[in-house]
Amino acid sequence: MNAAENPFATDRLEQLPFRFPDGDTWDSLLSRLAAQRWRGAIVGPPGSGKTTLIEQLIPHLATKEFRPKVFTFRTEQTLAERQATLGRITASKSPDFLLVDGAEQLTTRQWLSVTTAGATCAGLLITQHRGGRLPTVHSCEPNPALLDSLVADLSEAWLPEGEASRLLTRYYGNVRDCFRDLYHRYAG
Repeated sequence: MNAAENPFATDRLEQLPFRFPDGDTWDSLLSRLAAQRWRGAIVGPPGSGKTTLIEQLIPHLATKEFRPKVFTFRTEQTLAERQATLGRITASKSPDFLLVDGAEQLTTRQWLSVTTAGATCAGLLITQHRGGRLPTVHSCEPNPALLDSLVADLSEAWLPEGEASRLLTRYYGNVRDCFRDLYHRYAG
């Protein structure tokens, strides 16, 4: 099988819409964010959908006449790369809306630079693994029903009974790693 035909290929995963828990919507997320004066955090374990949520939030913020700007921090970044990203953040101003993915990677000093820049911008939304730096406006909490639903959207196959739970346990709730496992199973 060629990689493009694999239902769990990266390009197919990137097409999936973010799934809110029952009763939650884009409008309710935006309302919670507005109630916090457009400052907040999306929290959840690695691979739980935080980056997907931020990326798919961009057009919703743009319709409110914000200018969303995404800045990403990862463990593999060099100090020079991190400093360059911080420089772009500190140069931002209203109506820029800062979307900072991976805020848990920032030192206290770096975090202070982000909050200082955020004070001059229209909004600041971060992702992090645990709450604490800003009020939590959404928690990404993977569960077996969610994984089953995503798999059903990607392929005609269903996971065997209990497999979603086993995968989430094996990968500590990291849906991205579950999909990586499924990609290799399907390819093999």
